Amino acid sequence: MINRRVLLPLGVFLACFVLIFRWQMGDSIKAATCRSNFELFEIAPQGSVVAVAGEYAIFPEGMFHLKGRTTYAGTIEFRNAAGLVTKQMPVSREMEWKLSIRDNKLHWVLVSASKRLGDHSDDALVKQLIFPISEPGEVNNSTLFLLEDKVMAAGPESVPRMLCREQ
Repeated sequence: MINRRVLLPLGVFLACFVLIFRWQMGDSIKAATCRSNFELFEIAPQGSVVAVAGEYAIFPEGMFHLKGRTTYAGTIEFRNAAGLVTKQMPVSREMEWKLSIRDNKLHWVLVSASKRLGDHSDDALVKQLIFPISEPGEVNNSTLFLLEDKVMAAGPESVPRMLCREQ
């Protein structure tokens, strides 16, 4: 039988430990959320332009951030040689992923992908310009960089790197 004189101090110690742990981890969990602006322009030889503009948001989950979701909200615009917009597609997507890390290499596995309310984009264009992996089970390998000891940058070779700015 457990002595109540031992149980009470042990319970108080464990409660204090949990509170201190959550307090210390709270800042790192908050800091792990990342928002990154994204712009990309593809100019064709005849002068027409495909312009992509929007924002990625990454929401890691779990104590070690080895799973989470990424959202993207923005537009894909098609412009003629005179610069006039001929077609515009709103993009709103969400991807769930699992992650493993080795040194500065990130190994992402896509768990699920979905269009969100208001998305009228073409899946092939989104894969080409915004999310290079878009089917569950697909894998992406990226490199993680620390720029000027301040800004984290990551991403695949096929799209510009994401820079995580402070919240």
